[in-house]
Amino acid sequence: MEENLAADDVEIELAPIAVQIAYVQQILGNTQEAVASYTDFVKRNLADDESSLEVAVNNLIALKGSKDVSDGLRKLDKLIEKSDGPEKFQLARGLDLKLSQKQREAIYTNRVLLLLHSNKMDQARELVGALPGMFPGSLMPVLLQAAVHMREDKAAKVEEILGQYADKFPDRSKKADTALKEKNRASSVRISANIRRIKARLIEDVPKLQRLAVKKVCSLRFQLIYFSSDF
Repeated sequence: MEENLAADDVEIELAPIAVQIAYVQQILGNTQEAVASYTDFVKRNLADDESSLEVAVNNLIALKGSKDVSDGLRKLDKLIEKSDGPEKFQLARGLDLKLSQKQREAIYTNRVLLLLHSNKMDQARELVGALPGMFPGSLMPVLLQAAVHMREDKAAKVEEILGQYADKFPDRSKKADTALKEKNRASSVRISANIRRIKARLIEDVPKLQRLAVKKVCSLRFQLIYFSSDF
């Protein structure tokens, strides 16, 4: 092991550990400590450890939720950029290759939720339109598309999107049911285990869901990333 490392080199070497400690503080419910740790790490802006920085930014946004939407969008806008390739969006500085698919999906999910909270519907529609191609087979892009249409009071589109997913991935209907139960708990909608009955109940309870959307924009939760350097 090399000795007499420069202070900056030591800080870079310890960066993943610092983010992991902040993550542990967050899941233990030590909110103030986690916010302080993430904020301090982001301010240091360690250019040589961009993956740690991106995880810290994402988790800080997840921790704050809708409390500071503008700041969250500004931070994510630095991490997500338009692409000229087959996928419309990519992470900046080659981070698509450094983060796992689950981590990347969490970052895009949080940006969609921030856009919904800030009522930037054009940008939200553009992003959710690209996500199914970026994360094929994943349930989250489907739920995000449904959240956008629900925000726009387009109940028929919600039904259509959920139905298409159920038809394409019938083996995942149980997963969709569980996720939708979680998302719609606040509206007291009792949803059965059958995905088609899920759609029917959503349409029946559109007024309740619309009121919920007005109050909370959408009930999807901000996504937390567990950081590991061993991808």
